Parts: sequence; C-alpha cells; structure tokens
Amino acid sequence: MEETFRAPGAGLRLAPLALLLLVAVSLHVSALRAPFVGDDFAMLDEVGFRPLPGAVLAPDPTGDAFRPVGRQLHFWLIGHLCGASPVAAHVANLALFLTVLALLAWIAVRLVGPYAAILTVALAGMSYALEVPVLSASGAQYLIALAAALASIVSYANGARQIAAVALFLALLSNEAMVLAPLVAVVASRRPRELFRNSLRQAWPLLAAIGGWLVLWLGALLRHDLSLDDSGPFRWGAVPATFSHLLPVALGLEWKRGAGPALHIGWFGIGTMVVATAAVAWASARRRQGRTNTSSRVERRGPRGIFVGLLWAVGGSLPVILVIPTWSAHQYLFGLCGVWLLLGAWAARQPRWVGPTLVALAGLCSQNTLGLESVATAKDPWIPQSHVNRYSLMQEMQPVAHFAAELKRVRPKLPSGSTLFFSGVPHFWEVGGGRLVRWTYRDSTLRAYDLTVFSLDRTKGHPAYFFRGDGDSLHDLPPAELRDLAVGTLRQRRSGPAHEALMFAVQAEPDDWLSRYWLAWVEWSRGDTTAALGHLEHLGMRPGQGFKWGSSWAEKTLAAGDSLKAIELLRQAVRRQSLDPELHRRLASLARNQPGLEAFAEVEAFAARALERRPRARGPTV
Repeated sequence: MEETFRAPGAGLRLAPLALLLLVAVSLHVSALRAPFVGDDFAMLDEVGFRPLPGAVLAPDPTGDAFRPVGRQLHFWLIGHLCGASPVAAHVANLALFLTVLALLAWIAVRLVGPYAAILTVALAGMSYALEVPVLSASGAQYLIALAAALASIVSYANGARQIAAVALFLALLSNEAMVLAPLVAVVASRRPRELFRNSLRQAWPLLAAIGGWLVLWLGALLRHDLSLDDSGPFRWGAVPATFSHLLPVALGLEWKRGAGPALHIGWFGIGTMVVATAAVAWASARRRQGRTNTSSRVERRGPRGIFVGLLWAVGGSLPVILVIPTWSAHQYLFGLCGVWLLLGAWAARQPRWVGPTLVALAGLCSQNTLGLESVATAKDPWIPQSHVNRYSLMQEMQPVAHFAAELKRVRPKLPSGSTLFFSGVPHFWEVGGGRLVRWTYRDSTLRAYDLTVFSLDRTKGHPAYFFRGDGDSLHDLPPAELRDLAVGTLRQRRSGPAHEALMFAVQAEPDDWLSRYWLAWVEWSRGDTTAALGHLEHLGMRPGQGFKWGSSWAEKTLAAGDSLKAIELLRQAVRRQSLDPELHRRLASLARNQPGLEAFAEVEAFAARALERRPRARGPTV
C-alpha cells in the first residue's frame, strides 16, 4: 500500500509540512527590517546605476569570486525593479528560502519517503546555517545557487535534462560551490542496475554547463577580475578540519573557543521549536505503522537514499576545503542538504519518538547558536565558531541604519553632484562610506571623502557639504571651521591641505576674520608674500615692523597684572606692525594661557615662525 498518512485527504498530508514552513518563515521574518550592509553597498554602487548588460559583464565589485548572477544580476534587479529597497531584497531572500525548502522536500520524498522528507525539511528550516543568507542581502547569492542546484536535481530526475543544465549553469554563476551538483543529480536519478557510465553519458548537458561555466570563470581569472589570494595554499590538514564541522553545523552546534557551550536561547526560539516539534510529532503519529514501533517499508526506501545522502554530504562539502581557515556555517549549505537527508532517513527508520526528539534538539541548538554574541576572527580551520554569523552582521547593521537616518536628518536632500566631507566618524567608512551616501540619497553622482583629504579640486563645480561626528550624531560643519582642519594638518607639517582648506573657508565666508588671518600666514610660509599682504590689507593691517616690547604700553600693562588688556594692546600693535615676528611671539605667549584664545595663540605662533624665515617676496607658484 502506497499511502503514508492515515488521512485520506492530501491537505492533511501536507498540513505538517505547511506548518513547518510557517515556523521556518517566522524565524526569519525579522530580516525584513534589516538594512543593507557591507558588500551590499558595493554591489548596488557598482551595478545599480548601469544598464543590464554592463552590470552583468562588469567585474565583481569585491573581486573575490566570479558570481555574476548571484551578485551583479541580483542587485541590478533589486536596484532597478525594486528601487534599491532593503525590504524588497529580504523579501526575495525569504522567497528563495522557501523555494529551497520546497525543492529539498521534493527530492527527499523521492529518495527517502514522505515522513523522512518532513524530518529533512524540519532540520533544514530550523537550522541557523540559513540565517546569514537570509539576513544579509548579499546572502542571496547562496540562496540563488542552492535553489538553482536543487532545481537542477529535480529537473534531471524528471527527465528535463536541458532545463537541468540551465539551472546548474545559473547555480554555478551564483556560487561555484555547486560544482558537484551533477553528481548528486546523476546518482539520485539512476535506475536500478543501470551502468554508471551510461548514467554519465546521459548527463552530458550537465557536464556541458560545467564546461561553459569553467570557460567564463577562467576568462575572468585571466582578466584579473577576481583574485584567489584569499584561498591561500592548500594544506592536507584542511580536509579533516572541513569534515569535522559538518555534523555539528547540521545539528546547530557552535561555541566560543575557550568558553565552551553555554545557553543563549530566548523564549521565542523555544516557542518556535515547540511548534516545529509538534508538527513533526503530528506527521509521525499519522504515518502508517507496521506491527513494530518503526515505520513501514514504504517510508524507508532502503540504502539507496542513504547512499545518495552520504555522497551529497561529502561532495557538497569538498569546496569548503578551500576556505576552511575562515569557514562559516552558510558555506556548507549544499553539503548540509545531504546531511539533513541522511539524518531524516535514519530517524524515519527509528521508533516514532526519535524524529520529533531529533528536530527538537537540533532546533534548540541552532537557536542557541544564533544567540552567541561573538564571532571567530582568527584564521583557524579548527575553530568551533563561524567567522560570519548573525552577531557580526547585526554589529554592522546598527551603524548603517543609524548613519543613513542621521544623513537624512541633517540633510534631507542634496543637489546632484554634491561632494560630502566627513570628520570624526571613522566607523562611517567601515560600513559603506560613499556607497552608503549614494544609496541613502539614491544618487550615483554624490561623492564622499574624509575631511583629512580635502582639496579644492574635489569641490570645483560642485556643491560641498561638511559633516562632523559628535558621539552618535552627525552635525553640519560650517566652512569657517575648516580652519580646525588646517591647524591639524599644519601640526603635521602639511601646509598644502591647510592652504586649500583655508582657501575654501575664505571663499565660502569672505568676512570670517580668523580664517583669512590664518590664510595670510599660510601664504607667507609658502613663499607667496604678495597674496599674504593682500589678505592682511583686506583685514585692515599694515606691513610695518620695529615693535619694541621693553617700552610698550603692553609691557607696562602686563607688569601691572592685566594680561587681557596687554593682549588687546598687542593685537592693536599687530594691525600697525603685522610683519614683526617678536610682536607675534609675545602675543602667542600671552594668549596661549587664556581660555578661548587657544586657536588665536596658535596662529600667532605660526605667524612668528613664518616671519622669522623671511621668504623673498614673489607671486604664487604654478
């Protein structure tokens, strides 16, 4: 008898599966609120503003892989069809996630039976290994590749070999880790007693797809569109390290090295696992049983499904060997499908309580791992923790969302072609920088720089805006305050950036006295005394010399204890004898100890040093 559930209706047979899919989606629905992060901005920036052919043919923005479908094409579609919306990107990820589970269920039903398929889907749907691909918009490359590879296996099993080849080609163009998917397809579809060479001969469309992808991959490598530097030299120790992580990841086990396993699970995770376990228990109770306490022969298809699962687990994990020093759970996804299939097939052959118990334990372990507040950083193939996980993504996402909101708060709109300069926000560059700015305003013409690399060339013909970081907030930086940048660069003996910053400040606010006064002495120190005298004249100063401190009113006032009055008298003297270095030195010495006059004291000390060098008068150099 072929029925596997007691209920006669197909709806009841599908009900446990539908409930499991609903639970799986609930675990990831919070991803809809996640912003873009890291490589997402690189993809959007490089391909989001190009026509489709140019986007797909463009070199990979990160340069570490050849994945034009999973990266360039996907982000082009998100940018052009969905307005570069992070919500749309994560909706697409959730749809791909469900597609993966549905295709895996189809394959598992064919290989190991309906109840084992439910167990397989439960283990996959509850696994933390799918968290990073769903939570990160860039994780779509893994989901597209996995969905296409599973679709290739399904199509091949149904005799649609050309469609299977197309699906495999798309999978490889999304993630090269699917390269051994044809082996799974051939073994899973092989008829009893069929010679293996005949099976391979029939798989020529899949082999052709691999060949076509390999030609494109080698072409990208020869054009230097991708680099293999991150892979490092092959070491045989990477092989056992790779397979040592496979089963723990399948069961949801990770922990921080040195700390050992600990509890990190929340009530929501516990609640969802209770529902998932109930769904599996429902399926287990409704399956047709024999006289013993194990499942019927129809529901355990024998060693063939187990052999396919074992081959799938091993073959799917082989590509991870190349990246094992910096491994993460999501890199095992294709091999994990084979492990979940094996575990489902094994549990289906056991007493009916084993399946629900396995799902409950694996699900709770996965939810516990998601609660880890640490990430592996060392390049170590044996480290028992992923190098990219939910925690590391959330640490990046929080400042991204914050900076995007702050930019919009300070400047709701920006003219096209604007140039933005930022000061005091080092983390801003780590989370996207100029790419984050262009995505926030949806304008490819915007440019962003750190204020320390300010130059007039970067502002010519474009509006310029300046931002200063103050704790967690961004604030407008008035152009006049660029003199603070000038002071900093002059301390580093870099008069070029100081000169350009002061030039811009004076052009933006011609009546700002201190900026023009600073600029005059920077011009003098650079040898352009003509321009310096022009600025001093604009400020009402005369180029006199010959100040004598010993007989001055300033000296007598200071001797009487009135330093502020002495400073005022010296400032008046500077207006009449602006080229006397002794006068500037005295003024700097007095102002340095007065609150609020530190910047003025610094410019006076600089003027004294510049005048002591007495450069010959000449015009500006070219």
